Amino acid sequence: MKKIKLTLTILILLLMLSACSQQDVSINIKDLSDKLLQQVAFEDELVQINKEKAALLYNIENAANEYVYIGSGATAEEIAVFEFNNIQEAKNALQSAQNRISQQKADYAAYNPKEIQRLDNAIVKNTGRYLIVCVSEGDTAKKIIGEYTN
Repeated sequence: MKKIKLTLTILILLLMLSACSQQDVSINIKDLSDKLLQQVAFEDELVQINKEKAALLYNIENAANEYVYIGSGATAEEIAVFEFNNIQEAKNALQSAQNRISQQKADYAAYNPKEIQRLDNAIVKNTGRYLIVCVSEGDTAKKIIGEYTN
């Protein structure tokens, strides 16, 4: 019985430590967005948009900082990296990013259906105070984001 209690206590402590380390993540969002922009092979030329346009596209107005890049509209490719003041704000913004991807799927379904595959494989990741979105081909973006979030 003592072994079971000890094992459960250790397991609970490990889970708590794991949760804490996830929340304490620190990401240089400028470096991450630059690396994605430079190392991911995008078909479209992505350009940075201002805070107002990013807020309109993503319905996110409370980000402390963000770097958002979009293409011409010929493709669904884009990068969005947001930093929030706290973890809860970032978690709340996750739904907005998912809504953005869903809206893009609806828009591209009739306009350019081949973009649906990119959107189906879009990376939408919330970690700590950060929200990261990348719509691209291949696994390069996933690897880069993993370097910053793992």
